[in-house]
Amino acid sequence: MKKIILSTIACATIALASNVPAFEFSPLLGKADTHDNLNLQNDKSAGLSLAIKDDYTFFDQLELAYFFTKDTPFATTPGNTNTHRLLLSGVENYELSDKSSLYALVGAGYVKNNNEAVHADSSPALNWGAGFKYNVADSVALKAEARQIFTDKDFRENAVIYSLGLAIPFGGDTKKVAPKVEKKAMAKKVEKKAMAAKVIEKATNTVDMNKKVISHFDTDKAILKSDDKARLKEYANYLKAFPKAKLVVEGHTDSTASETYNRSLAARRAMVTKAYIVDLGIDSSRVRTESYGETMPVIDNTTRAHRAMNRRTEVKVFR
Repeated sequence: MKKIILSTIACATIALASNVPAFEFSPLLGKADTHDNLNLQNDKSAGLSLAIKDDYTFFDQLELAYFFTKDTPFATTPGNTNTHRLLLSGVENYELSDKSSLYALVGAGYVKNNNEAVHADSSPALNWGAGFKYNVADSVALKAEARQIFTDKDFRENAVIYSLGLAIPFGGDTKKVAPKVEKKAMAKKVEKKAMAAKVIEKATNTVDMNKKVISHFDTDKAILKSDDKARLKEYANYLKAFPKAKLVVEGHTDSTASETYNRSLAARRAMVTKAYIVDLGIDSSRVRTESYGETMPVIDNTTRAHRAMNRRTEVKVFR
């Protein structure tokens, strides 16, 4: 049951985040709840820990902790023992709010008993656990934790130490103001990104002033083809990132009909192209149309291929 509780507490912390002081000192008082195999009764425990901000591994902190129980009676035999537990652990901190945070730890160490009785001998140890901190002042937090310590050569015997104490940061800016600083820093980043976006928009619009999206039409038709629609859709998606950019759609024809008819046909082609762009989510006020008829060919109209090139609309950005 103890393992299940500790596992639940530790796993619940994984999706959260926190701020870490340079150093943190913690005096702790609590209870050592020992496994029956250790032949020790449950007893009071006192502890001290020093955590240092870790910039070299994937942990937030490295913690050196010492726990002591005095004159703990044996459970089934006469006598008692003092127990010393020295543990080095990696600590991950997970902030819940400006005032509260969770943490998880895992590490190894050594357990020493003064009375080398059966099942109370000295041995290497493994430990893991989790805790909760709540800031009551700028440089003091209340702290509650539970850690499980496994001993003997096979790490089968264990004790759980429940502790209450204080967490006292030092060796730097110990005030719990990091969330506010982060908010200000984030606001500045957002502002810088907005300014950068404006610069990019201006630069992009300038660069793309002469870029054209050209759609071609069949003879005497004002119907967009699927390939042309795909290019216009891509261009419309690009323009959504620049809400101040405006478009002009120019309509053109070849010279196979009268000038009056061709100007009307070119206007219809421009309007069809504009309507499709508006359907893609671009506000109609950002798009204007112009009709040039047969007056601005890209090439002479002497061949069928040349006339096909002149039956077009051209879409481009303007200021």
